[in-house]
Amino acid sequence: MRIVVLWVTLVACGSVAGNHPDAAPDSAPSDASTDGPTCAANPPGLAGRWRGEMNTTDDTAAHNGTPIGNNLGYAPGQHGLAFLLDGSTNVVSINDADTLWPAASFSLEAWVKTTSSGNVLSKYQCGGKCPSSSNAYWALSVSAAGAASFSLRTDAAQTIASVTDTLHNVHDGQWHHLVGVRDLPAATMTLYVDGALAVSANLPADQLGAMTNTDGETDPVVIGGSQTAGALSYESFLKGAIDEVSYYASALTATQASAIYRAPDGECH
Repeated sequence: MRIVVLWVTLVACGSVAGNHPDAAPDSAPSDASTDGPTCAANPPGLAGRWRGEMNTTDDTAAHNGTPIGNNLGYAPGQHGLAFLLDGSTNVVSINDADTLWPAASFSLEAWVKTTSSGNVLSKYQCGGKCPSSSNAYWALSVSAAGAASFSLRTDAAQTIASVTDTLHNVHDGQWHHLVGVRDLPAATMTLYVDGALAVSANLPADQLGAMTNTDGETDPVVIGGSQTAGALSYESFLKGAIDEVSYYASALTATQASAIYRAPDGECH
Protein backbone atom coordinates (compact mmCIF):
# COMPACT_ATOMS: atom_id res chain seq x y z
CA MET A 1 0.00 0.00 0.00
CA ARG A 2 1.45 3.42 -0.98
CA ILE A 3 0.31 6.74 0.47
CA VAL A 4 0.95 9.72 -1.75
CA VAL A 5 1.33 13.04 0.02
CA LEU A 6 0.58 16.28 -1.79
CA TRP A 7 2.33 19.34 -0.41
CA VAL A 8 1.23 22.81 -1.45
CA THR A 9 3.50 25.85 -1.27
CA LEU A 10 1.92 28.96 0.15
CA VAL A 11 2.56 32.31 -1.47
CA ALA A 12 1.85 35.77 -0.22
CA CYS A 13 -0.93 36.43 -2.70
CA GLY A 14 -3.66 34.17 -4.07
CA SER A 15 -3.11 31.41 -1.49
CA VAL A 16 -5.22 28.27 -1.71
CA ALA A 17 -8.02 27.99 0.87
CA GLY A 18 -7.22 25.93 3.91
CA ASN A 19 -3.49 25.37 3.30
CA HIS A 20 -2.82 25.73 7.00
CA PRO A 21 -4.95 23.90 9.57
CA ASP A 22 -5.55 27.12 11.49
CA ALA A 23 -6.19 29.38 8.51
CA ALA A 24 -9.69 30.54 7.60
CA PRO A 25 -10.48 29.29 4.07
CA ASP A 26 -10.81 31.74 1.19
CA SER A 27 -14.16 30.15 0.40
CA ALA A 28 -15.66 30.80 3.84
CA PRO A 29 -19.00 32.60 3.64
CA SER A 30 -18.45 36.34 3.37
CA ASP A 31 -20.77 37.14 6.26
CA ALA A 32 -18.87 34.98 8.75
CA SER A 33 -18.08 37.18 11.74
CA THR A 34 -14.50 37.57 12.96
CA ASP A 35 -15.57 39.34 16.16
CA GLY A 36 -16.65 36.19 17.97
CA PRO A 37 -15.50 32.56 18.03
CA THR A 38 -14.03 31.36 14.74
CA CYS A 39 -15.13 27.74 15.28
CA ALA A 40 -18.58 26.25 15.80
CA ALA A 41 -19.44 24.36 18.96
CA ASN A 42 -19.66 20.62 18.42
CA PRO A 43 -23.27 19.40 18.30
CA PRO A 44 -24.15 16.63 20.76
CA GLY A 45 -23.71 12.99 19.85
CA LEU A 46 -20.39 13.21 18.01
CA ALA A 47 -19.32 9.57 17.57
CA GLY A 48 -16.69 9.88 14.85
CA ARG A 49 -14.75 12.59 13.01
CA TRP A 50 -12.10 12.06 10.36
CA ARG A 51 -10.40 15.34 9.44
CA GLY A 52 -7.87 14.06 6.91
CA GLU A 53 -4.93 15.85 8.52
CA MET A 54 -2.25 13.60 6.97
CA ASN A 55 -3.84 10.59 8.69
CA THR A 56 -7.03 8.51 8.89
CA THR A 57 -7.47 8.78 12.65
CA ASP A 58 -10.75 9.54 14.40
CA ASP A 59 -10.83 12.67 16.56
CA THR A 60 -12.90 10.78 19.11
CA ALA A 61 -10.15 8.10 19.27
CA ALA A 62 -12.78 5.39 18.82
CA HIS A 63 -12.74 4.42 15.13
CA ASN A 64 -9.49 4.96 13.26
CA GLY A 65 -9.55 4.32 9.52
CA THR A 66 -7.35 2.37 7.12
CA PRO A 67 -6.30 3.72 3.71
CA ILE A 68 -7.26 1.41 0.84
CA GLY A 69 -5.84 1.59 -2.70
CA ASN A 70 -2.70 2.91 -4.32
CA ASN A 71 -3.03 6.67 -4.35
CA LEU A 72 -4.67 7.98 -1.20
CA GLY A 73 -3.20 11.40 -0.66
CA TYR A 74 -3.86 14.65 1.13
CA ALA A 75 -4.58 18.07 -0.34
CA PRO A 76 -5.60 21.54 0.89
CA GLY A 77 -9.03 21.19 2.44
CA GLN A 78 -11.82 23.48 3.51
CA HIS A 79 -10.19 23.43 6.95
CA GLY A 80 -6.58 22.31 7.06
CA LEU A 81 -5.98 19.29 4.83
CA ALA A 82 -8.39 16.81 3.26
CA PHE A 83 -8.43 13.27 1.87
CA LEU A 84 -7.48 13.25 -1.82
CA LEU A 85 -9.10 10.37 -3.76
CA ASP A 86 -8.29 9.10 -7.27
CA GLY A 87 -11.83 7.95 -8.12
CA SER A 88 -10.88 4.39 -9.04
CA THR A 89 -8.94 2.59 -6.32
CA ASN A 90 -8.84 4.36 -3.01
CA VAL A 91 -11.15 4.85 -0.05
CA VAL A 92 -10.79 5.10 3.71
CA SER A 93 -12.27 2.02 5.40
CA ILE A 94 -13.26 2.38 9.05
CA ASN A 95 -13.95 -0.66 11.22
CA ASP A 96 -16.37 0.85 13.71
CA ALA A 97 -17.37 -2.55 15.17
CA ASP A 98 -20.83 -1.62 13.86
CA THR A 99 -21.36 0.95 16.60
CA LEU A 100 -22.29 3.49 13.89
CA TRP A 101 -25.36 1.57 12.81
CA PRO A 102 -28.00 3.89 14.30
CA ALA A 103 -30.88 2.80 16.49
CA ALA A 104 -32.43 6.27 16.53
CA SER A 105 -31.65 9.72 15.12
CA PHE A 106 -28.31 10.25 13.39
CA SER A 107 -26.50 12.73 11.15
CA LEU A 108 -23.74 12.53 8.54
CA GLU A 109 -21.55 15.50 7.66
CA ALA A 110 -18.74 16.18 5.18
CA TRP A 111 -17.16 18.80 2.96
CA VAL A 112 -16.62 17.63 -0.63
CA LYS A 113 -14.80 19.09 -3.64
CA THR A 114 -15.30 17.10 -6.83
CA THR A 115 -16.22 17.12 -10.50
CA SER A 116 -17.36 13.48 -10.45
CA SER A 117 -20.07 11.29 -8.99
CA GLY A 118 -19.76 8.74 -6.20
CA ASN A 119 -20.27 8.14 -2.51
CA VAL A 120 -18.86 10.66 -0.07
CA LEU A 121 -19.58 8.51 2.99
CA SER A 122 -21.40 5.18 3.33
CA LYS A 123 -22.09 2.09 5.40
CA TYR A 124 -23.61 -1.00 3.77
CA GLN A 125 -24.85 -4.22 5.36
CA CYS A 126 -24.64 -6.04 2.01
CA GLY A 127 -20.87 -5.66 1.61
CA GLY A 128 -19.09 -9.01 1.81
CA LYS A 129 -21.94 -11.28 2.87
CA CYS A 130 -25.31 -10.14 1.57
CA PRO A 131 -28.30 -11.43 3.55
CA SER A 132 -31.47 -11.33 1.53
CA SER A 133 -33.74 -10.39 4.42
CA SER A 134 -31.93 -7.30 5.70
CA ASN A 135 -29.60 -4.88 3.95
CA ALA A 136 -29.23 -1.78 6.10
CA TYR A 137 -27.62 1.20 4.40
CA TRP A 138 -26.82 4.88 4.83
CA ALA A 139 -24.87 7.28 2.61
CA LEU A 140 -24.09 10.78 1.46
CA SER A 141 -23.47 10.82 -2.29
CA VAL A 142 -23.14 12.95 -5.44
CA SER A 143 -24.88 11.95 -8.67
CA ALA A 144 -23.57 12.20 -12.23
CA ALA A 145 -25.72 15.32 -12.60
CA GLY A 146 -24.07 16.93 -9.59
CA ALA A 147 -26.98 16.44 -7.19
CA ALA A 148 -26.23 15.70 -3.54
CA SER A 149 -28.25 12.92 -1.87
CA PHE A 150 -28.80 11.47 1.57
CA SER A 151 -30.04 7.87 1.60
CA LEU A 152 -30.90 5.24 4.19
CA ARG A 153 -32.51 1.84 4.64
CA THR A 154 -33.36 0.12 7.92
CA ASP A 155 -33.44 -3.58 8.75
CA ALA A 156 -37.20 -3.62 8.24
CA ALA A 157 -37.35 -1.71 4.94
CA GLN A 158 -37.22 -3.32 1.50
CA THR A 159 -36.33 -0.14 -0.40
CA ILE A 160 -33.89 2.74 0.07
CA ALA A 161 -35.32 6.11 1.12
CA SER A 162 -33.52 9.15 -0.33
CA VAL A 163 -33.69 12.92 -0.44
CA THR A 164 -31.91 14.59 -3.37
CA ASP A 165 -31.09 18.25 -3.95
CA THR A 166 -31.71 18.94 -7.64
CA LEU A 167 -31.30 22.71 -7.38
CA HIS A 168 -27.55 22.90 -6.80
CA ASN A 169 -24.57 21.49 -8.68
CA VAL A 170 -22.08 20.16 -6.13
CA HIS A 171 -19.62 18.59 -8.56
CA ASP A 172 -18.41 21.94 -9.87
CA GLY A 173 -14.91 21.68 -8.41
CA GLN A 174 -15.74 23.93 -5.44
CA TRP A 175 -16.07 23.04 -1.76
CA HIS A 176 -19.60 22.14 -0.64
CA HIS A 177 -20.86 21.24 2.83
CA LEU A 178 -23.32 18.34 3.09
CA VAL A 179 -25.32 17.27 6.16
CA GLY A 180 -27.81 14.38 6.10
CA VAL A 181 -30.15 13.94 9.07
CA ARG A 182 -32.61 11.27 10.17
CA ASP A 183 -34.76 12.82 12.88
CA LEU A 184 -36.67 10.03 14.58
CA PRO A 185 -39.08 12.13 16.71
CA ALA A 186 -40.01 14.19 13.65
CA ALA A 187 -40.07 11.10 11.38
CA THR A 188 -38.15 12.99 8.69
CA MET A 189 -34.96 12.80 6.67
CA THR A 190 -33.31 16.07 5.67
CA LEU A 191 -30.39 17.23 3.55
CA TYR A 192 -28.61 20.52 4.15
CA VAL A 193 -26.32 21.88 1.44
CA ASP A 194 -23.91 24.74 2.17
CA GLY A 195 -25.59 25.61 5.44
CA ALA A 196 -29.16 25.77 4.14
CA LEU A 197 -32.08 23.37 3.99
CA ALA A 198 -32.06 21.75 0.56
CA VAL A 199 -34.75 19.07 0.82
CA SER A 200 -36.71 17.19 3.49
CA ALA A 201 -39.20 14.32 3.41
CA ASN A 202 -41.40 12.37 5.79
CA LEU A 203 -40.23 8.85 6.54
CA PRO A 204 -42.55 5.84 6.48
CA ALA A 205 -42.76 3.67 9.57
CA ASP A 206 -40.42 1.00 8.21
CA GLN A 207 -37.62 3.58 7.86
CA LEU A 208 -37.81 4.62 11.51
CA GLY A 209 -36.37 1.46 13.02
CA ALA A 210 -32.87 0.26 13.75
CA MET A 211 -30.05 -0.48 11.32
CA THR A 212 -27.94 -3.40 12.50
CA ASN A 213 -25.43 -6.04 11.53
CA THR A 214 -27.43 -9.21 10.89
CA ASP A 215 -24.80 -11.48 9.33
CA GLY A 216 -22.04 -11.33 11.95
CA GLU A 217 -19.62 -9.70 9.53
CA THR A 218 -18.54 -6.16 10.42
CA ASP A 219 -19.76 -3.54 7.97
CA PRO A 220 -17.16 -0.75 7.73
CA VAL A 221 -17.84 2.93 7.28
CA VAL A 222 -16.33 3.96 3.94
CA ILE A 223 -15.12 7.45 2.98
CA GLY A 224 -14.98 8.03 -0.78
CA GLY A 225 -16.91 4.97 -1.98
CA SER A 226 -18.96 1.97 -0.90
CA GLN A 227 -18.55 -1.74 -0.35
CA THR A 228 -19.63 -3.92 -3.26
CA ALA A 229 -22.78 -5.99 -2.73
CA GLY A 230 -21.82 -9.57 -1.88
CA ALA A 231 -18.08 -9.01 -2.37
CA LEU A 232 -15.03 -7.92 -0.41
CA SER A 233 -14.30 -5.01 -2.73
CA TYR A 234 -15.29 -1.37 -3.23
CA GLU A 235 -17.25 0.65 -5.78
CA SER A 236 -18.99 4.02 -6.24
CA PHE A 237 -15.58 5.71 -5.96
CA LEU A 238 -15.53 9.50 -5.77
CA LYS A 239 -12.70 11.44 -7.39
CA GLY A 240 -11.79 14.60 -5.55
CA ALA A 241 -11.26 15.75 -1.98
CA ILE A 242 -13.30 15.06 1.16
CA ASP A 243 -12.81 16.93 4.42
CA GLU A 244 -14.10 17.06 8.00
CA VAL A 245 -16.17 13.88 7.86
CA SER A 246 -18.38 13.42 10.92
CA TYR A 247 -21.02 11.05 12.30
CA TYR A 248 -23.43 12.08 15.08
CA ALA A 249 -25.81 9.93 17.09
CA SER A 250 -28.24 12.86 17.07
CA ALA A 251 -30.27 14.93 14.63
CA LEU A 252 -28.45 18.14 13.74
CA THR A 253 -30.70 21.17 13.53
CA ALA A 254 -30.83 23.79 10.79
CA THR A 255 -29.09 26.21 13.16
CA GLN A 256 -26.26 23.77 13.85
CA ALA A 257 -25.76 22.93 10.16
CA SER A 258 -25.61 26.62 9.29
CA ALA A 259 -23.21 27.43 12.15
CA ILE A 260 -20.76 24.71 11.09
CA TYR A 261 -20.85 25.86 7.46
CA ARG A 262 -20.31 29.53 8.34
CA ALA A 263 -17.59 29.10 10.97
CA PRO A 264 -14.23 30.21 9.49
CA ASP A 265 -12.44 27.36 11.26
CA GLY A 266 -15.22 24.76 11.14
CA GLU A 267 -16.01 22.82 14.27
CA CYS A 268 -13.96 23.35 17.39
CA HIS A 269 -11.32 20.75 18.17
